[in-house]
Amino acid sequence: MRLSFLCVLLMVPLESVYGLNLFGDMDFFLCDDEVQAKKCVGCRKEGSVNFRVDKDKSFVLIQYKGLGTDTLSNCKIVNNKNWDCSKRDASENLISVKRQYMQDGIFTYISYLSTVKVERLTPTYACAR
Repeated sequence: MRLSFLCVLLMVPLESVYGLNLFGDMDFFLCDDEVQAKKCVGCRKEGSVNFRVDKDKSFVLIQYKGLGTDTLSNCKIVNNKNWDCSKRDASENLISVKRQYMQDGIFTYISYLSTVKVERLTPTYACAR
């Protein structure tokens, strides 16, 4: 018990020193369309997620419980509850456009993927609150 308490005490200063702000777990949902994702209403709960926001370094670390992490860089960060990260990638076989942002404490994930051979983008919509 003492060891757990000590670990928590040691984590708080490290996060403060590195400018990281940890959010508590939020419910994570998959959505059918962009409108549902933006409102985070009518979506299917898939698990939980938390965020670490570093305004000074313009990055956000997203931890999807049981699914892994995603590090977003070159983000526009106003504060912990308002930020925007967009990324476009293209390779020989894949085109990817992702926008992940938080507005007033609601997280929205919009992603479009396509292979070069298929000209149709496959969307994925998600949110957290």
